[in-house]
Amino acid sequence: MADVPEWLEEAENDPTQISLFNTSSRSNGKLKQLDLRERARLPIKECPCCGAPNKVYKRKLSSTMTAAMCVISTVGKEGEWIHINRVPRRFIHGGEVGQLQHWKLLELKKNDNTKKRTSGMWRLTSQGYAFVRGELRVPSHAFVRAPGDHLLGWETTTTDVIEALGNHFDYQELMLGN
Repeated sequence: MADVPEWLEEAENDPTQISLFNTSSRSNGKLKQLDLRERARLPIKECPCCGAPNKVYKRKLSSTMTAAMCVISTVGKEGEWIHINRVPRRFIHGGEVGQLQHWKLLELKKNDNTKKRTSGMWRLTSQGYAFVRGELRVPSHAFVRAPGDHLLGWETTTTDVIEALGNHFDYQELMLGN
């Protein structure tokens, strides 16, 4: 049998690397929560294969993201695409709205204009509306790998719209369009 290359041996022993073949640390195709929690605590590390920075992040369903969904639900009709500029700036911080795609609560319309990076058109999914109406609980955190923004799994704790808003926003006020 051929010797294992040094780079492969290092990668197999590196806790930040995810094996494509070893499924012992996976549960239903997703990494186990404990493993994801441990990986999220590790610092950014350079990938030995490509040199790119590699990190697992624990992304919270934040109060601002939740407030943005509430506002979107009042700006347009259910199923309607709305431009992100129709949402007041105070509800849009550093691409957080885009993170809602991990929860399948919001979707971005396909961009047909090659001169633009994105269409800027968003809509709540049926799950997004159910969450905003208080009919659905979702995981409180998503584990995401960067670069690439790939969803790896979920935290086991769940949240609803009121819990996610916390004391930062008033649900009734948001739903009235204020």
